[in-house]
Amino acid sequence: MTTILTLIACITAIAAYSIYYIDIKQSNLVPSRYSWIIWSLSISLETITFVQVSDDGIKSLYFIISSLCCIFITIRIWFSASWRGPNRAEKFSILFYALFLLLWPFIKVPFFAHGLLVLAIPVTFIPTYKSTLSNFRYENSLAWLLWSISDLIVVIIIFQRMKTITELPYAIVEFACHFSVAAIIIYRQFPVYKRLFEGKLNIPGKI
Repeated sequence: MTTILTLIACITAIAAYSIYYIDIKQSNLVPSRYSWIIWSLSISLETITFVQVSDDGIKSLYFIISSLCCIFITIRIWFSASWRGPNRAEKFSILFYALFLLLWPFIKVPFFAHGLLVLAIPVTFIPTYKSTLSNFRYENSLAWLLWSISDLIVVIIIFQRMKTITELPYAIVEFACHFSVAAIIIYRQFPVYKRLFEGKLNIPGKI
């Protein structure tokens, strides 16, 4: 059962990256180049430390595939997008993550090295949150929902095969970050949901 779930998670993640790639190719998205270069670096390092922490090939397979796909998308974005300097949110994200990278080599215990990178993940999403909140069309892709689904499947897999609690935070944080972007897109895209959340939806019969 775990193997089947892992294959489903991997296929879903690959489908998400493929959809995102097509959306970029069709110029439907305006992704943050700097976020993606940080993500490609961070997911590679996080995968390395996760493999050391979990020592489980089945659970690690998803993150290995995701890191390779993320690097491919990053290369595609950097070669296709027009050059521009980083904005304030991107500069903050880059500087913050650079600080984490400076500390990372000096941490000899895999658990703490992995934990440090996990803590940095939400910061790397700040530019994407900012751009999506200002204009959801910049990141309006089904990929975000598919990444959320694949991450949730991986959380279930880790629960089933978990040896230590240290394996869980990475998958949960990844799910939370991907799903929050998907939620922002849905919130910004559909006015009816926006009015509902703001308490401004006119419901017949409501006093």
